[in-house]
Amino acid sequence: MPKRIIKKYMPDHITIREHKYLKIFGDLLHDGNLWHLNRRSVSGAFAVGFFCAFIPLPFQMVIAAAIAILVRVNLPIAVSLVWITNPFTMPPLFYGSYKVGAFAMGQEAVKID
Repeated sequence: MPKRIIKKYMPDHITIREHKYLKIFGDLLHDGNLWHLNRRSVSGAFAVGFFCAFIPLPFQMVIAAAIAILVRVNLPIAVSLVWITNPFTMPPLFYGSYKVGAFAMGQEAVKID
């Protein structure tokens, strides 16, 4: 059932192939493994998408697409997950990441006055 719900809201592969920034990948987008929904593909896409979301550079979607094509994981999921960061959500996400990292390393986080 979750697979059907995800497929319902996923963009068509033709739409992604015709996206103006993703045309640079050309025939690489024809690989069927980039569009399948299975455990390996989706978990890998989450890893790629979240990794690229925390890179503070423009064109995160293109970077996520390139990595997804290289490791052959679900392309639409990897590309759409970078949208969790935008100019409004980046500061709280980066600060939260800093706090979690300081806690995990057993260090005291620097207080901002």
